[in-house]
Amino acid sequence: MSGLVAGPGSRMPKSRPRSTNKAQWSSDTLSKAENLINGGLSIRQAAKFMDIPFSSLQKRLKNRFANLDH
Repeated sequence: MSGLVAGPGSRMPKSRPRSTNKAQWSSDTLSKAENLINGGLSIRQAAKFMDIPFSSLQKRLKNRFANLDH
């Protein structure tokens, strides 16, 4: 347990550096990908072309159509 004791000079950092690139695409990029899909591309093709994760684009489209039902 001697390795768990913090010395007087060690402090917690104020902020932790980001370790992932989560959500590094803009809503404008998602809208452009959505337009490509409306133009005839598949979700997977549009995601690859716009360099957006397939699941993120799929989730946006699913939420968009779910709101139309109500």
